[in-house]
Amino acid sequence: MTDPAVREKIVAVLKGAETSWNGFVDPEAVADAVLEALKKDPPIHDDEPSSDFVDAFSAGVGTVSATCGLCGRTLFGSGLEHHGDDGEWEEALEGLRSDPARWVRVADDDMVSLVSVGGMQAVIGCPCNGLRKYENFIWGEREKIAAYYKARLGKARETMTALKDTVAVSELVAKT
Repeated sequence: MTDPAVREKIVAVLKGAETSWNGFVDPEAVADAVLEALKKDPPIHDDEPSSDFVDAFSAGVGTVSATCGLCGRTLFGSGLEHHGDDGEWEEALEGLRSDPARWVRVADDDMVSLVSVGGMQAVIGCPCNGLRKYENFIWGEREKIAAYYKARLGKARETMTALKDTVAVSELVAKT
């Protein structure tokens, strides 16, 4: 992550983003702070989750800002400026300036989208890529998970068969 090309890419993205926070933060200072923070608090996973995984677990919920339950970062979109509570936009911009590793402005998007996994809310596109950890676990254990489902479905079928037999007997008794 100390590659100068990475730093330059961050600066270019920040300078190229046509948003109302341009001029409020120094792109070069933000890039330096992000790289320094990533040394101390690296992403949970290097790879993003697949779109298949995100689609399967998507909560279908969007909001102007949300905190990722997997890493604690707060991501916000430009919609926060007009649709957030009083002072929320200013708080987010201040957070971005003072702690850019914990506050993430979602470029070119009004909202952030949420995924619910493992009882936690995760933000799609969060730099932690924490959802990939869950995806890798599920895929890596797919045979065990399939065996588990098969066993549970077998028990459910037994229960349904027993219920069906009980209902049939009850109907026979009711007819007599």
